[in-house]
Amino acid sequence: MKTNQQFSFPKNLMELSQFEKIEWQDQYSESFHANVPFLYETAFQHGMDVLKPWEIPDQTIPSVINEWGKIKEELTVKFSNRDHAVGELMRKGIALFYEVLYWGNDQPVVLENGMDVNLAIKPINSGERLKFILSRMNNYHSYVQLTELFIEMEKLFWKHQVIMKKASKH
Repeated sequence: MKTNQQFSFPKNLMELSQFEKIEWQDQYSESFHANVPFLYETAFQHGMDVLKPWEIPDQTIPSVINEWGKIKEELTVKFSNRDHAVGELMRKGIALFYEVLYWGNDQPVVLENGMDVNLAIKPINSGERLKFILSRMNNYHSYVQLTELFIEMEKLFWKHQVIMKKASKH
């Protein structure tokens, strides 16, 4: 893999990732980095032989959830101070949720026609709830809804992991 290779994020991921282009670093190949949403999907779409976090969700999703925890703390402070400049943090939080949602279903994130309704593991009404969040990103209720989606998805993911582990033993 060429180090310092630069590539553009697909338009459908660019708005939430907040990156137009990124320069690939050796560190992205050496270990998983959850702080740049859609990094691995973008590199994969550009034909790079990279880590595929959606193939090892039990190892990558905890890091994404941890990254969400940091963002959630910042959002909590901003909302408690009535600081409504939260759009950038909310976009990143939404992007991280999409990673957990799709990777939890063993798929890379694809946001071409909205959320894939065929995902087996997803919170109830997640599509409608995400539309609400996306339409009112600076709203406190959107933050609460995103937090709830993370909680529900994390529970569903780990429940699925336990079921799959038990099924593989039989």
